Amino acid sequence: ASLFAVGFSTRNIKLLGLLANAMFFFVGWHYVKQIFGCVIVTNAMQKTYYNKFERWALKANLFSLWAISFFGSNVGLSNYMQDGIPYTSLNLPPQTLEFAYACLWFSGAAVVITHVLKYLRDGQLPSWSAIFAVGSIYAWYLPLCQHPMFMHTIPFFHSLQYLLFVFAFRRNKVEMSSP
Repeated sequence: ASLFAVGFSTRNIKLLGLLANAMFFFVGWHYVKQIFGCVIVTNAMQKTYYNKFERWALKANLFSLWAISFFGSNVGLSNYMQDGIPYTSLNLPPQTLEFAYACLWFSGAAVVITHVLKYLRDGQLPSWSAIFAVGSIYAWYLPLCQHPMFMHTIPFFHSLQYLLFVFAFRRNKVEMSSP
């Protein structure tokens, strides 16, 4: 908050631009952590729990997707505008994005394999809510890799996700209070 106050009061466009890029970094981190939480909570409601490696694989996959979305707009030197604030990409080397894609593929395979093994071992499948939560982050982020205009759809879908979570919570609360 102090950095924003300094940036606005001194009209330091460079600082505000860095803060805009930082915002995309932290918002993306927030989104994938929220998806992870949804997966863990909705599966726990079905008594499906993840071991340490299964949790790691899921986190690695979600963070890799987030890295692709963040690095994609920061590879090379580009100029952007966010709410009237110009900012420049971080000029990361292309290998950064290639590494993130490799991590996405390997971690995605690990997620699929861990779920197949969990099913063979325990007969447990992830909840539909968990599947939709993970699917939603892919639906939000992958179009962004093709065109930056999709950046504006992510907050919209994020807010819809909250509505689904509240609906499920309220439904469960009503079911638990019914005799």
